[in-house]
Amino acid sequence: VLIHNLTDKQPKFYFTSPGQAEAFLELQAALPPPSLSVSHVHYINYTMFPAFPPHAYINLVRDPVDRLESRFYYYRRSARTYSPGRANMSYNHCVQTRDAECVSQRNIFSVIPFFCGQAEICRVAGGEALRQAMRNVEQHYLVVGHLEAFPHFLAALEKLLPQYFSGIVQLHAETQPAEKRMTSGKPEALTEANREYMRSLLQEEYQFY
Repeated sequence: VLIHNLTDKQPKFYFTSPGQAEAFLELQAALPPPSLSVSHVHYINYTMFPAFPPHAYINLVRDPVDRLESRFYYYRRSARTYSPGRANMSYNHCVQTRDAECVSQRNIFSVIPFFCGQAEICRVAGGEALRQAMRNVEQHYLVVGHLEAFPHFLAALEKLLPQYFSGIVQLHAETQPAEKRMTSGKPEALTEANREYMRSLLQEEYQFY
């Protein structure tokens, strides 16, 4: 929302691409500088593609359990199809019953692969993906913020990339009430016992976080 609002005030090109790495790189190369792209694409090591222009990676992470709970309810508010029983299931019940949607590694191992990149090792939990993700952040990301400290993240963006984010701190302060997401889709609070169980499954994600 903030980026879309800023585009009305500052000249930049915005697009969203769900494509594969090669198509994404081609799109990046075609953008007129300065450009800002927002996309759900696993990390791409641009140093392996010297023909493409230099860039700055930025990203935002949040508490791993909170992120999974938010995703759980987001899916149920979106166009995804669930049986009535699953559509009305709470995240707490899902964890409590050890439902695969909420506890299987396939469904909960997602942030580390995103930062790790395109290699096969990034799809497998167990250490190497975590180490590569942390190396990528340290070597190739300009800034990675915490959602829990969102105003500080915006301040860093405005300081480091003023050509893109000048005025974003003030804009956030002015529009914050309108940005709050609906939370009425959470019918049951996650118990501390179930939260601790999820933390035990997400140890690598918490190391990264």
